[in-house]
Amino acid sequence: MSDNELRGMAIIGVHRSGTTFLGEIIRRYENTAIIHEPFNKYYGLAGIKWTYPSDDDDCNIDHHRALLMSILNGKPKFTRHVSADSKSKSIGRFVLGGRTGLDYLKYRLNRFFFGELYPVFKDPFLSMFAKTLLDQDFGVVCVVRHPAAVWQSIKRMSWKMNFDTFIGRKFSHSMTGNSYSEVEKFAILWNAVYEYVDGLKERSGFFLIRHEDLCVNPESVLNKIAISFSLTSTFDLKKYIDSVMRSSVITPDNKSIHNLKRNSSDLVDSWRKSISVTDEDIIKSTTMDTFRKYYERW
Repeated sequence: MSDNELRGMAIIGVHRSGTTFLGEIIRRYENTAIIHEPFNKYYGLAGIKWTYPSDDDDCNIDHHRALLMSILNGKPKFTRHVSADSKSKSIGRFVLGGRTGLDYLKYRLNRFFFGELYPVFKDPFLSMFAKTLLDQDFGVVCVVRHPAAVWQSIKRMSWKMNFDTFIGRKFSHSMTGNSYSEVEKFAILWNAVYEYVDGLKERSGFFLIRHEDLCVNPESVLNKIAISFSLTSTFDLKKYIDSVMRSSVITPDNKSIHNLKRNSSDLVDSWRKSISVTDEDIIKSTTMDTFRKYYERW
């Protein structure tokens, strides 16, 4: 990885935008080590103040920057207890620090035995901390996905948003309290994240991709990422894409968080068949000005 020898990379974008899938691909490139959601307030590093930490949060930016750097200096502290864990998962989290801690351990061991290795943070919750990442010499790949498609994915999972702990950033929208409907809260979040991201498009080390382009023309998008960050392929990219992106499954019929084998080209517009008129109108009215900065048509 070059680009003036970046310290590592981060894959960001609102949750359910395709960051996990992109991370699974980047994992297969040489000298990269995915660390899953270190800034997940509930499962990652201990001490995260907000669900979406922000570099516009003057009260906590130094604290969150120190947590970020703890991963690089070998002194991170992970969340060791989650009340919802099963007994076996609770033991694993206490010993290893959960999935994030296990990824970090693998990263450190591989780096010790095999030499230079670049951490890649697959973390949607770093989406509003991207300026700090760039300032700290991280490369940033941001995934943007049509807000209606993201909403349908979140709705399928029945995920709720608690704005009281959700975000540490000043907005034109009031973000306090939970008087909004779930779709309103989502639309405000999507708009806020990508309004912020729009200001980073010209920064060195920043790379934006649309989820739809990744689904329709994956080889082209991935090759551009590889060139931008000097990633070396150690696998047959076309063969891997064919194995995971040409499935007959479009939308899983269960609440599996990550089903990476999909018919990606049909997935792009699948939300149009299931979204309600009310939800679509709310999302459109809230996000349209920001949406136009990324898409030509709704």
